[in-house]
Amino acid sequence: MHIRSADGALTLTREALGVQLPSSTGKIVVFVHGLCMNEEGWMPALDHAHETDSESCDFGTSLGSDEGFCSVYLRYNTGRHVSENGHELASQMKALVAAWPVPIESLVIVAHSMGGLVARSAVHCGRKGRHAWCKSLDAMVFLGTPHLGAPLERGGHWIDLLLGATPYAAPLAKLGKVRSNGINDLRHGSVTDDDWSSSAASSSVGTEHATLPLPTRVRCYAIAATMKASATRGVGWLGDGLVPVSSALGEDKNGIRSLNFVPEHRAILEDCNHMELLTSPAAYTILRRFLAQ
Repeated sequence: MHIRSADGALTLTREALGVQLPSSTGKIVVFVHGLCMNEEGWMPALDHAHETDSESCDFGTSLGSDEGFCSVYLRYNTGRHVSENGHELASQMKALVAAWPVPIESLVIVAHSMGGLVARSAVHCGRKGRHAWCKSLDAMVFLGTPHLGAPLERGGHWIDLLLGATPYAAPLAKLGKVRSNGINDLRHGSVTDDDWSSSAASSSVGTEHATLPLPTRVRCYAIAATMKASATRGVGWLGDGLVPVSSALGEDKNGIRSLNFVPEHRAILEDCNHMELLTSPAAYTILRRFLAQ
């Protein structure tokens, strides 16, 4: 795992960052990618995983020009347990903030898909360890994060439905059968060590994990997406094709695991799939509005 700029890996010392990020400001945004991806997914000009067009938006570049943020990007192994990545991200954030070359005014995390679980885990670890960077954290924005889990890993008929509805989900669906630690953690939105260590000792598919609340004193926002409605299914049937709307918004129908985002801190983007959330101009507009609150 390491933190990068758009040009390459960063050395987390004050002297090195001063050279590598000569235009650094006191406003930092850390982008955390999702399952089976890397930081290039945030950069339409570099991302070869899907076609780009004139309607794509580079969030990092745009937040720099529009709001004065300095953008950095996390690269990590999505096959590991979410909480393992969370521990390491907490350490990386500690080093980043300690080495930042100018006084920090605002620290923001923008996370897509699994990255949101990793980010929540990192804040949990950082606060337990009393890391100073947690005091600088101003806001977290989650894009299509499966807070309550995702049906992809569960297999069975859900995999068939996903493959029929969203062709781009095919490689991820195949990975679901491999059952890497990271994909297994998507099952119920695992965030802490106890989640996967307890589930490993249980063969029950319905095992529920303890709810990790959203961090206090941090503005938390959730953006969900829905694909175009079909003649037989409602708009929110599959959500963005991988993550149901209710999971992305942290809404448990029984209320037990609900994350209770402030209503004004939630948004649903229609006619958009999971991957398009990364570069959607409409999603960027919502992101910018949230951060300006």
